[in-house]
Amino acid sequence: MSELAVDWKKKSIGELTTVIRGASPRPKGDPRYYGGNVPRLMVSDVTRDGKWVTPRTDFLTEAGALLSRPMKKGGLVVVCSGTVGVPCFLNVDACIHDGFLGLTNIVSDVDPDYLYQQFLFLKNDLDSSATHGGIFTNLTTDIIKQFVISVPSYIQQQKIANILNTVDKLIEKTQTLIDKYTAIKQGMMADLFTRGIDLSLGPDGTPASNPNYGQLRDSVEDAPELYQQTELGWVPKDWEVCVLGENITKIDSGWSPVCDSEVAQSHEWGVLKTTAVVWDGYKDYKNKKLPLNLKGAKSVEVKVGDLLVTRKGPMDRVGVVVHVNKTRPQLMFPDTVFRFRVNSDYVMSPRFAALCLGAYSVQNQWDIRKIGLAEAQVNINHGIVNNTLVPIPKNEEQESIICTLATITEKIEIELALFSKYKLQKSGLMQDLLTGKVRVN
Repeated sequence: MSELAVDWKKKSIGELTTVIRGASPRPKGDPRYYGGNVPRLMVSDVTRDGKWVTPRTDFLTEAGALLSRPMKKGGLVVVCSGTVGVPCFLNVDACIHDGFLGLTNIVSDVDPDYLYQQFLFLKNDLDSSATHGGIFTNLTTDIIKQFVISVPSYIQQQKIANILNTVDKLIEKTQTLIDKYTAIKQGMMADLFTRGIDLSLGPDGTPASNPNYGQLRDSVEDAPELYQQTELGWVPKDWEVCVLGENITKIDSGWSPVCDSEVAQSHEWGVLKTTAVVWDGYKDYKNKKLPLNLKGAKSVEVKVGDLLVTRKGPMDRVGVVVHVNKTRPQLMFPDTVFRFRVNSDYVMSPRFAALCLGAYSVQNQWDIRKIGLAEAQVNINHGIVNNTLVPIPKNEEQESIICTLATITEKIEIELALFSKYKLQKSGLMQDLLTGKVRVN
């Protein structure tokens, strides 16, 4: 904001709190210091718990705690290495290592919850101000102390924090539902691609005379006569196990020119980001505008019916598959993504193919064969994809599997839309409330 309200002040973080860096006993793993009962905060704890964190991953001995940095329950901590700028509160007394900054002695006229929300608001700026060297990003105590925030009266701070916390709870509740439905879908996938759906007719030749019609087949343990042993393990007897490469078109690689960061307009050419290909589905709005001095290439333009597979990146991001059900024109896929289509004369629909390639029996083949020296950067190649074995039921059962999964997928999509809505609302509220642009009474 250009002018600060008279009852608001500009204060640096260093004026509001003492900033200390965590510490780690050396050498790492020494039994004199590690493996005791004193909890030590890790970034994975913050990722798991969010705002209020109970460290469960790493522990120090009493001697190790003396060489670390103890913090009290309720202490405000900020990640300062790697994914910097993420704040959290300690739910218990714990030590912090040198990947965290502790904020102690917060002045009495500043609400810690308000300060927490300010750090969420500042996260991108903190990341930009951090030192970036090689694979490490580092936020120093000096950098963070120099950041300036807007501070209203204590009562207004509490009101602002309460408003933002309310939206945070909506976001958290929505994320919980997304996680719940995703877990249900994963369980359904495991059953559907090993047991399938029983569509056999009953004794009188009708579905009604089969009490199990439209349900999962009995398990292989309960009804082994319904299954066959294959290279993929036990699958229903009337399923085929096929080599993927014999039944798809040639695998294409994309193009990744240096692009502008802005999203391409509907009349402009753009290049998809790898994050356009996620298990939630194809996201054509995740793209970057092609520079005006470059021409779009029709040969790598995404089309309806395409199957896209991420081929390069972190372990859990490689092998993600989507079916392009609809897309805007003039979007190209990047060289971190493969594109192919199901043969027109093949007995597997594109929608089923995307689901099938996401099943454990396929993903496990890819996980075993992924190439790379570290989980942070692996890849799959044409040979790995082409030689993949896939389980294929008859067309009617494919459609039944698609419809069964569509219900839970729709629930996930609804919650994802709400999640995006709440995140956008939160961003707008932070911009308005934490700068004093919009006043609270």
